[in-house]
Amino acid sequence: MSFWRGLLAARSHLAFVAGLLLAFGVKRAVDHTLSQPPPIEELQATLPLRPPGALTPGQKLLARDAWRYLARNTRESGLVDSVEGFPSTTLWDQGSALMGMVAAQELAIIDTAELEARAGKLIAAFRRAPLVGDALPNRNYDTRTVLPVDANGQPLPEGTGGWSALDLGRLGVPLSALLWRSPRLAPEVRGLLAHWKLDWAAQDGELSGGDLREGKVIRQQEGRLGYEQYAAQSLALFGLDVSRARALPRHLKIIRTGGQELPDDDRAPAEHGGVRTPVLSEPWVLYGLEFGLDAEVRPLAEAVFRAQEARFRKTQILTAVSEDNLDRAPYFVWSTLFEGGVSFRVYDTAGVEQPSSRTLSTKAALGWAALFEGPYADALEDAAEAARAEGNGLFSGRYEEDGSWNRAMTANTCGIALEALAYRVHGPLLRAARLP
Repeated sequence: MSFWRGLLAARSHLAFVAGLLLAFGVKRAVDHTLSQPPPIEELQATLPLRPPGALTPGQKLLARDAWRYLARNTRESGLVDSVEGFPSTTLWDQGSALMGMVAAQELAIIDTAELEARAGKLIAAFRRAPLVGDALPNRNYDTRTVLPVDANGQPLPEGTGGWSALDLGRLGVPLSALLWRSPRLAPEVRGLLAHWKLDWAAQDGELSGGDLREGKVIRQQEGRLGYEQYAAQSLALFGLDVSRARALPRHLKIIRTGGQELPDDDRAPAEHGGVRTPVLSEPWVLYGLEFGLDAEVRPLAEAVFRAQEARFRKTQILTAVSEDNLDRAPYFVWSTLFEGGVSFRVYDTAGVEQPSSRTLSTKAALGWAALFEGPYADALEDAAEAARAEGNGLFSGRYEEDGSWNRAMTANTCGIALEALAYRVHGPLLRAARLP
């Protein structure tokens, strides 16, 4: 058989090989493209940041009312109820309460002696709190007994529980602030941190949460875009390797919804343990108030703010969405800009849609108004000033559906409100130039 006849006879095999090579080449090209971090430069920071200045009389009343909630709901143990009248808490809410104490001292609502007394009592409570696997604090505690409980406030059977790296990161921010600000409390903070096995909260550069079941520790990666970077920024201050969790481009994708570009997490819940990826205000607001909006985070935070402003321009409904407790069933929702392919989705802890539970979030409104200048930020500020609960605290928000108040009062809302108001006077709470 001649060469050409052989080549002709083998043409089907050659076509198959060529197809394989082409497919391999396409796959390499696609993989290369997908592996490249999306250009954050797609989002541009153009809004002016709000410069420091004195509080108005209305803002001073807001700060004092927010403080009254924290003072009134502090238990003898030193812990603060997450929700008024419910003797249970998470580490996230204790982080907000402790940060509220720091902010209240900065605003001269309390003096240094009171800050140190209250913060010292809270730190002592965590020093004696039973730990998960003798390593890290449980997700939830009874504020009266400082014993581990479940999310419903019920006692946990011995040998069970779980920790949250995200919540630990939230509590870590005010602990870091106190290390710098309070020479008297610094040894107590260091003692608490040494008492915990902090390395359990990170693994291979990622945030690591976990559960204790039948004596076995089960760990899993924790955190999604925004929350992940916020908590990692905090835990990095304690020397943990959270380099992968801090890296924004790793799982960032830019989506377009409602004519606006938004940062979103590229991890599909179905492929990552069902963990949802909500885009909402809270982590971006907290990052800005505490660490400052740096060149990488600022355009992402601004995009989240602008998307809410765009909804207002379209609907004339003031919009500042976040996670919030409610004064009615289902009692807690995530109110998002985008989640699971749906814009402005609202859902409860079971993942059930709750569109009638969307609120203008008080803490989100005050946070955005503190960070940015402009008419929309001012409108959010004006709306939030009306959330004063007759001198006893701050309502968590106002329902869009009928304009009624969401009368839930929480440590998270009041603590973040105090942070936002302290930021308006002094700037980011962890900025070294502000330390005494």
